[in-house]
Amino acid sequence: MNKINRNILLAATIFVVAVCFVAAAMAAEGNVRKGRMLFSQNCRSCHSGSGAGGELGPVSRSQAEWEAAFEKEKYTCYPCADKWEKLSPQDIIDILSYFKDGALDGVLPIGCG
Repeated sequence: MNKINRNILLAATIFVVAVCFVAAAMAAEGNVRKGRMLFSQNCRSCHSGSGAGGELGPVSRSQAEWEAAFEKEKYTCYPCADKWEKLSPQDIIDILSYFKDGALDGVLPIGCG
């Protein structure tokens, strides 16, 4: 194989690896809009001013505090654990993304609405 073909193969390999890393990074991030919808459908009834879970929305905590609240299996301690168990792992990532995006120190603090 000549030097030009090796360089093309090397460049193509680097490109494919870079695309894989970008795709993996994007997959780890959730869909903020979907997270807001999921929160409204599954959580808002209890986590509003008059709900049993008390007022809870993105600006209730910082990003780090939301990360800690969503740690793996921590939800089993919450009174609403049965609702968490019905969510897919991606749903949970989406809700976390919604909360982190609107957190006190988030990209755009958005409240709970």
